[in-house]
Amino acid sequence: MSKYIAAVILYNPNINQLQKCLAPIANNVDLLYFIDNASKNEFEINNCVKNFSNAKIVRNCQNQGLSKPFNQLLKYSREHNFSHLLLLDQDSEPSSNFIEELKKYADKNFVCYTPLLIHKSPDYQKTYGCTPHGETENIKESINSGTLININKLPAGICFDENLFIDWIDIDFFYQLELASKKTLRINNAKLLINIGNQKVHHVFKYTWFSSGYSAFRLKKQAQDTVYFFLKYRKHNFIKGHITFLLWRWLMMLFLENKRIRKSLAIISGLIQGLRLYKYLY
Repeated sequence: MSKYIAAVILYNPNINQLQKCLAPIANNVDLLYFIDNASKNEFEINNCVKNFSNAKIVRNCQNQGLSKPFNQLLKYSREHNFSHLLLLDQDSEPSSNFIEELKKYADKNFVCYTPLLIHKSPDYQKTYGCTPHGETENIKESINSGTLININKLPAGICFDENLFIDWIDIDFFYQLELASKKTLRINNAKLLINIGNQKVHHVFKYTWFSSGYSAFRLKKQAQDTVYFFLKYRKHNFIKGHITFLLWRWLMMLFLENKRIRKSLAIISGLIQGLRLYKYLY
């Protein structure tokens, strides 16, 4: 019998946005599981969570990023006999039929099931959005948010790399699946509205440019994760496109965002810290 757990990692969430995330999910899973990464608005979070009879919340004493909480969730799901784990971001918005569409396919021969991602910015969606072909498609990678993991089919050796704080976690996870010849299915009728950081759109002449709007702290962690990820998969050709895209985003930040010097120094600091993580690869 299938048993579903939906999980959200919290860090200073916007409560109204969190409620939009949970509304289509709460009544269609067996358990809502929250891991709070030392949020400052704990009182508001408690008031939100107590509205759901099937909710459980645990708290970390500091912000541990995403990898460690995700691995906590994998362990918890196995120990409590959940068949499927759904990962959600606190600011994502699932479609009203989200769970129903995923459940139609959830017991087929796939490890992961992902939704069709729709960016909240129309300009970004127009530039980088994908065109679905049919009700389902085999894909190689997605993002963590909206991913439904079949716990019983996930190989025991595959987990989230805890040397990665936020960025590259999803790409690393899906690449592990690909190397293990495990499949991922995208369900195009299950739609998820997403946002990338504090995405900013810039119109320069006839062109549209995008910058992430990330804080200096996030950029430092991103740079650290990037170096580690590059060193981990440096022998694999697939990383070239990802790295090139990220370098372009950093360039846009230097030209288009505020606090350029502070953010540039944060990136440099993160790159140095990433090199120090090299020892964990051996």
